[in-house]
Amino acid sequence: MSFSRFPKATATTTTDAPVIIEPGRTVDWPQQVILRIDGTPEGAEGWEHTYDARGSGSTRVDVLAGQRFAGSEIAVRASLTGGLNPVNPTPWLTIYRTVRGLIVGRQYRFAARVSPDANNGTRARIRMGGQSGAWVTSTAMTLQTVTFTATREEEDLIVEVEDNPATTTAQATVRLAVNDLSVTGLAYTQTIPPVVDDQVPLTVYEGRITADASWAPFIQADIAVPESSAAVAAALDPNDGSRVRVVASSVRELVAQYTPWTVTRRNIHPDPGHTGTSRAIGGGILMSCYEQMTGSNTGTTDKPNRFLLQDTGRIAQEINVKTLPAGASYGLSMTTNPPANGSTVARIYLAVEIDTFTGGGAVPSTMTVGVRVIQGSTTLLARTQDMTANGLTQLVINEVTLNTPAGPGGIRVEVYIINRAATTWTTPGTTVGVKARIKTEAFGIAPTDVAASPVISDAIGVSGSMANYLRYRKADNTIVEERRQDAAPVLQDVDQRTFDLAVAERVVDAVAGRMRLTLASDEYLLQRFARAVVDATPLTYQWSLRALIRYVLDKVIPGATLAPSPDVPVPALANSSNLIRNPRAGTNITDWRSTATAGGLTPLRQASGGPDNTTYVAYLSNSGVFTNNPEIYIDENVVSLSGSKQHVLSVDMGGVGGRALILDAVCFDASGNILGYIPAITKIMPATGVWQRVVTAPFEPYTNTAKIRCRVRALQVGGSEYINVTRWRLTEYTGDLAADGLYFDGDYPDTTQYDYEWAAVPHASISTRKVKIDAATPDALIWDAGQSAMDFLMPLVNSNGLRLWCDEARVWHLTDPANYTAPGALTITPATTVESLARVDGERGDYADAVVITWTWTDTNGVKRSRIESAGTEGKITTLEIPEPYPGEGTAAAYLARLQGRGTERPVTVASDYRATPDQPLTLTGRDGITSTGEIGAVTWDLTDGLMQIEPTALTTT
Repeated sequence: MSFSRFPKATATTTTDAPVIIEPGRTVDWPQQVILRIDGTPEGAEGWEHTYDARGSGSTRVDVLAGQRFAGSEIAVRASLTGGLNPVNPTPWLTIYRTVRGLIVGRQYRFAARVSPDANNGTRARIRMGGQSGAWVTSTAMTLQTVTFTATREEEDLIVEVEDNPATTTAQATVRLAVNDLSVTGLAYTQTIPPVVDDQVPLTVYEGRITADASWAPFIQADIAVPESSAAVAAALDPNDGSRVRVVASSVRELVAQYTPWTVTRRNIHPDPGHTGTSRAIGGGILMSCYEQMTGSNTGTTDKPNRFLLQDTGRIAQEINVKTLPAGASYGLSMTTNPPANGSTVARIYLAVEIDTFTGGGAVPSTMTVGVRVIQGSTTLLARTQDMTANGLTQLVINEVTLNTPAGPGGIRVEVYIINRAATTWTTPGTTVGVKARIKTEAFGIAPTDVAASPVISDAIGVSGSMANYLRYRKADNTIVEERRQDAAPVLQDVDQRTFDLAVAERVVDAVAGRMRLTLASDEYLLQRFARAVVDATPLTYQWSLRALIRYVLDKVIPGATLAPSPDVPVPALANSSNLIRNPRAGTNITDWRSTATAGGLTPLRQASGGPDNTTYVAYLSNSGVFTNNPEIYIDENVVSLSGSKQHVLSVDMGGVGGRALILDAVCFDASGNILGYIPAITKIMPATGVWQRVVTAPFEPYTNTAKIRCRVRALQVGGSEYINVTRWRLTEYTGDLAADGLYFDGDYPDTTQYDYEWAAVPHASISTRKVKIDAATPDALIWDAGQSAMDFLMPLVNSNGLRLWCDEARVWHLTDPANYTAPGALTITPATTVESLARVDGERGDYADAVVITWTWTDTNGVKRSRIESAGTEGKITTLEIPEPYPGEGTAAAYLARLQGRGTERPVTVASDYRATPDQPLTLTGRDGITSTGEIGAVTWDLTDGLMQIEPTALTTT
């Protein structure tokens, strides 16, 4: 059997001559919303605050969410209250949160509606990235925006309020309301420089290229090329990142080639002499030829109207009015005639030009040219422009556009020369010349030939009575064209594809003088790349799987292109306990202790005013003397832990600005003997009254540790000086240090992700945090040393039902297999089919009714863990063991979706077509006449015989 197509393929490999193998290009990225908060109960989560009362008396800060304000929900409402004395400078309150995942160099816009929520001169504003909005004093919610260029990957967005700075009379309450908050990355253009490398062209002797949606790498190839030289062979080293670009194409039989048409003369106007009253031209627009418009301008000497076809759906009219008598009110009226469904939209372009002042004498200084556009009784546009005093030539009103739905009564355009001082639109007491050019355009029209009707149906016409003007007729359509055939037919390429692939293996056959190359798309690079150290940075990308993939790609292939894609969060959640049983002195100061080597401390429990307005304990040093080595701690006899696991200790503390406070802990054995101390964290207090959350690095208590004393201490404090302490947390390390340092106790409100409760008596037992949803563990978002980039990413991608793959152009894609369809389509008929098989094998391993996966891993505390995940129903079950941390539910379902439907094979062999690709719609008609539809699951091109094998998937008979 012979074919009209046959393949040809060449390969490009490296050599010593520098050549540009990829030109520079620009990529336009759309705008992207990084953060959005509206009036929901979660609106206050994640906010921190700082304030300065700048007065005396008790103070309190409230940060609430979901409050009602002016009849609607607001995202955040914060207030600073207490007995504020008249002071200057004024009291202020700031709330802030950190936004992560910014791209350095990209512009962002921070927008929020803010209100001081209690006026009397109180004012509020927003800040981010070094840019501040204007102060808002109105109690109405006012939209504020700031635009800034990111200089780092995270920034604090800040909303602040302060009392009236113009007076020393402070308010008892300083309040702030925030709603509709968003941070948006603005659209920008990325410039990608050209890629310079060494290359040499080689002929492909034989080979196969396969693209398979179920494979990683997505594209794999095996080709044979000449050995060329030892230098080229040595350069094709998989360990050096060598690449091969295979250019494959199919060609048809000999096809005659022609030069483009040579047009000598073309006149497509059916009535170039304008002998008829009306003719249909172009796309069915009716063009009418008339001489004179009558009406308010009756009796003047006019040049004829000339109608010119612009293109389908557009009409241009040019009116030359020779004179306008004194005092005349002249109007050139254009009306629209909408179709029955009323969907026509008329668009009018105006240009008016003063031709010649014909009245003689001096030009009146009060002359003005005017244009009005009227629909019914409504003036849509009225514009005037004064004339000059030097001849009135070339005075132009700029072109304008009006988009107006057509309706009964149409649109009327009126042109005047008016007296500016007059109360009506009339000409002055002299004659002038006017030339008006009015172009009209209509959409949604269905033109019909209405012969000599003065109005064009379903389009835009001219009102008034008209007389036939043009009476001369020339020949009908005249077209003279030439074309020339080339001397010899040529082969015409119908499809071509370039595969830019990495070298995975090179085998040199010195006897045959050939090299066998195994090639793969860039997933191969992720499979062979691993970190040498543990990388916890991915935990900061829980808000976006796409951002996490971008982080990994930049580690392996800097500058890799990731196409626009769906995105999902990848929360990493873990059960946890706060081992300190009265962490914020909720009802009393039981378990709280203090010591000092000189002086003394008096504990004062405060019912509010701590972080998030919690309770706290203020330790007051003795008046008039220094207190040396003050130590505030939780009694070690009530805190138990295991010395074999890592822990994290954190606390909120505050003191006099500039004072150094120290967080550490003392480890004891069961008999009370000191075993040692954990590494201390020293923090300088930034300002009096400001709270600092201090978190230790993960630490493993000393062997045989049975209890621990958690403490805050200083070297020395002054007389009557406070050290404020609250919100202790001691917890086993989960792997997510940022989350392990956040405070919680049993009184915390439950969220969509966690339940919080006391183990027993509130404020007298440990607190627990239990995961409510099926999600990844923190271990799944830690990139372990020695773990490949692909092994790290794929469980997270699969668990969300998505697929990560790289095409032959080195563009990465994150797609939803259930919703993704590749562009194009392939139709296979018996006439083009070389071979078609159908096989059903119940023992095949790539079909299943259910999938069961056992995840096994060792967590950050060295504990071996496992988790079983399943999907499907009973029947033929595929079982997998994956030695990776559990990434959350979804992997089993995604794997099952790929296996179902594969119990039946129906490979089809046809002539090669390089436009075919996996996930492309497929229509397959067998020799029995039955037609099936589905998608291409895989395609293999044979570079030798010009055939390709298609493996359909999800076939259904139509």
